Amino acid sequence: MLIICATTVGLVTWALHLMQRAVENRELSLMLAGFLVASAAAALLTVYFLMGSYWGFLEQMSADPLLYAGVSDHMASNWQLTLE
Repeated sequence: MLIICATTVGLVTWALHLMQRAVENRELSLMLAGFLVASAAAALLTVYFLMGSYWGFLEQMSADPLLYAGVSDHMASNWQLTLE
């Protein structure tokens, strides 16, 4: 968690620095680079939250295996039906 937060803060800081230089030098390419770096920071946080939900779901499945026992069988039968 700490590594992801530090990486995100670093990416946002770098994006703001690039955008500040873009305004000073009137360069569109630096502004685009800053936008792309900020987008990478947003994507990193999005993937982090999505994976957190996924790991929570997997932990819930392992805690109560009887509740999800038929899920994999049902998915396997659907897969076989689509192949035929």
